[in-house]
Amino acid sequence: MNSQRRIPADDPESMPTLVITRSTELLEQTARACEPFLAQPTPLLDKDRHVTFLTHLGLVTQLPRPFVALDASRPWMMYWTLCALKMLGEDITPHRQR
Repeated sequence: MNSQRRIPADDPESMPTLVITRSTELLEQTARACEPFLAQPTPLLDKDRHVTFLTHLGLVTQLPRPFVALDASRPWMMYWTLCALKMLGEDITPHRQR
């Protein structure tokens, strides 16, 4: 007795449908582009350099000229900067008043 169920070829409801959209194509292109990099060993995190970058760029009182257009997004930038610092194990207490 054969335990496999036969699917009639003329029954469209029983056949799986593969939908390929532009979004799916871009996702697959991105995955293929990332594969060589994912196959390499993960580099070590340079924590001190990241902390310096986040502190100097994300927590300055005035945004650098290229970032002026993002001034309305400054609260979100502060939020994500503080989250990143916290994840890196930094004390964010001194920045709470700002």
